[in-house]
Amino acid sequence: MTGCDFENKYYIYQNDEEGDKKGHKLMRAKEKSGWCARNCMHPDCKPFKVIIEHEGGPRDGDNILELNREFRCTCCCFNRPEMDVNYVENGANEYVGKVTQPWYCCDKGLMIWTAKAKMFMKSELIAANSDFSAKCPARVAKLSISDMKKPGGESVGIVQKRTAGCVQSAITTADNFSANFPDDATPQTRALIMSSILLMDFAYFEEKQDNRNKEGGIEVEL
Repeated sequence: MTGCDFENKYYIYQNDEEGDKKGHKLMRAKEKSGWCARNCMHPDCKPFKVIIEHEGGPRDGDNILELNREFRCTCCCFNRPEMDVNYVENGANEYVGKVTQPWYCCDKGLMIWTAKAKMFMKSELIAANSDFSAKCPARVAKLSISDMKKPGGESVGIVQKRTAGCVQSAITTADNFSANFPDDATPQTRALIMSSILLMDFAYFEEKQDNRNKEGGIEVEL
């Protein structure tokens, strides 16, 4: 075991009313980053790129979204990190918006911004990593980890994280998340919410992989 951190990969599925995945994989998301960034930099500072592409079918491998977070020298409230989201399908290069990671004294969370620099949603963590990161959980369970709220405070959705259970946790560090989009979500806001879940994993649930497989899953209501 080297203790090195490797590039993450996620598969994206449609979910059912209970938040469980159904059907085949729709998309995959692949991290692109340097070894030094992953293993030597603080999580708030490190740069990375995530490519979300079609999975399977005639368009397998075609890019859909590109998420890009530049290096930031940050401390407390100074120069906080942010991740740009761009729509790149069929040769497009359209800026969709960004997800920022503000500084909180005690709490944790993210802010989601539209392309017009309007903050339209906050994702507030309601369970810390230490609450459910036991190395050998007794059983599979769903835990609500983030409350998605509009700027006025109205809750519009919950992000859940699924524990893997003892046997699976011994062979993989995969994280599985589930979320339902708000009823009035546009394609652009859906892309931003899905991107925020990826950043949430990078920012708050990342651990050294010890050479174990890290292929997470995201289930969303399409």
